[in-house]
Amino acid sequence: MGIKRKSKLRYTDFMKTKLLIFALLLASVVGLAQDTPYQPSCTQTLKLAPNAFVDTYTTKNSNASEAGTDEAALYWADCKSKQNEARLAKTPKLKAKIMAYYKSYTQFFSDESDLAYLAAGGGTMFPHGRARFQTVIEERISDLITLLSSKAGASKSASISARYNKAKAKLEARIKKVQIPVPFTEGSSKTEIADKQKYWLETARSYAKQYGDIRRNMGAGIDLASTSILEFLAAGIWAEEL
Repeated sequence: MGIKRKSKLRYTDFMKTKLLIFALLLASVVGLAQDTPYQPSCTQTLKLAPNAFVDTYTTKNSNASEAGTDEAALYWADCKSKQNEARLAKTPKLKAKIMAYYKSYTQFFSDESDLAYLAAGGGTMFPHGRARFQTVIEERISDLITLLSSKAGASKSASISARYNKAKAKLEARIKKVQIPVPFTEGSSKTEIADKQKYWLETARSYAKQYGDIRRNMGAGIDLASTSILEFLAAGIWAEEL
């Protein structure tokens, strides 16, 4: 997956790419994979780690293209999502809390991908990377279910507090930084530059909003569960590009 840092980025092209991201994430896996012969059950799928499954899926379906790799990752993620939902079936309060995190996570990392795309001036790595990152989100949701369902998640200590504060500082510094638009604009017209800056600001506001929503869902306490959430956000998907 290459990245073009010196190419023009038209606003309409960016929106097409954004739509591609959401199409990949929202389209049913059956629809994506309808012409592929290897369609394992979710039980079989989840016996493999995401990367191992992607290798197996793309090999058996003779499609190791970028789209084929995205499809494989989303196939695994869909199965993990179903497993996560099944774990929450008998705990409606926890399910509501987890689903709120899931919604915010999904938008947060999509916003981060959009900002990185704008900053770089384009690049196919961003939509493909975002699609494949869905496996990571599903894994972290699974971990969060475990933490919030056990005493371990409520663990507190000086080291946990230190980790929490470190992640919080790193994350909030990045959120503050991106409020100033810096899209790649070389070769762009005045109208295109204005469009990119406008979209950047809208996306940066959404990025900050998702963080605020997550913090409210977490509450004021500092424990292992809340620390793991902040560390996940702080690590990001394209943090190094911002």
